[in-house]
Amino acid sequence: MTSLTTFVGNADFVGSLIHAHVEFLVVGGLAVVFYKCRNPQNVDDLDLLLNPTAKNAERFISVLSQNVLCPLPSVAQVATPNFQIPLKILPLFYIDVLTPVEDVNFDELFIRSEGALLQGIIPVRVVSRRDLIEMKRIVVRKLSKEKQKHENDLRCLGVV
Repeated sequence: MTSLTTFVGNADFVGSLIHAHVEFLVVGGLAVVFYKCRNPQNVDDLDLLLNPTAKNAERFISVLSQNVLCPLPSVAQVATPNFQIPLKILPLFYIDVLTPVEDVNFDELFIRSEGALLQGIIPVRVVSRRDLIEMKRIVVRKLSKEKQKHENDLRCLGVV
């Protein structure tokens, strides 16, 4: 099984999410690394896609409340499409948490996802290549800065 590496604090936070049964997928740069399309040293954060159900949002907020000293989002905020919260508290962790855009079903993403080991020991699911490509396409359409990085990822992922 492929091993992915991130900051120790990120891995500890992911371990807390798993312990609390929070449903999520690894997306973004680390998912690009999983498909061997980016050097792991060029990934500075961990991007996690949450299942946007109310129960999952409650579990996520519970973990967040134990790990972060900042205003917490509400369950209603987390359980909506297109939610995003940066958890960039160095040296503890450097994570972006988001939910799928509207009309994207997390359960379908999860079914198509692939297994990996974070730090060689923590089992995680990584978004499928197909779904990662679609996410990257959405980002390229919306972004002006860092657009080149995402276009390069798309080329490597096999999109012409």
